[in-house]
Amino acid sequence: MTESAPVYWYCLKAKTKREHIAAQILRSRTDLEVFCTRVSITKKTVRGPKAFTEALFPGYLFCRFNFEESSRLVSYAQDIKGIVKFGQQVPLIPDLVVENLKVALPQETAEIKPPTIEEGELVEIIQGCFQGESGKVTQVDKCTNRVNLLIEFLGNHVQIEVPSHSLINSKPSNPGESLGLQATANP
Repeated sequence: MTESAPVYWYCLKAKTKREHIAAQILRSRTDLEVFCTRVSITKKTVRGPKAFTEALFPGYLFCRFNFEESSRLVSYAQDIKGIVKFGQQVPLIPDLVVENLKVALPQETAEIKPPTIEEGELVEIIQGCFQGESGKVTQVDKCTNRVNLLIEFLGNHVQIEVPSHSLINSKPSNPGESLGLQATANP
């Protein structure tokens, strides 16, 4: 790449669940800067909670290059489907956007933890027979992952017990906290 050639960040479409592999291949075979953010999410399975690592932007990654010099190389790299376009227009990703992502997720892998639920908080039930109802947390049992709630049901205040994974905080204090993002080291 020449010194005067302008380089910009572009969004690339990658094969789903292979974004990190495409990013690694681009890094190893070229001198291009690549950014592919992944998150570790704990999901409920039949065998209990299990951690999964997935792309924060499924099917996409970011790459910084000179379009005229490297677009063909990037477009035909392994596990890359192409450069994101809107008709014939190829959007440029501002440097600040990628830099902010790098600051927020410095190791390119973040862990999404379920929000903590504390006594006295207002929560909403997101699954089960009381789905959509809101209530106040009266007790949290961290051993069994169950929460006691006081809800209004048929005009009366009723105490119920629900699994903690079926609740979300009604009013998170800030958007980043509601996602529970914390930077962790790459596996």
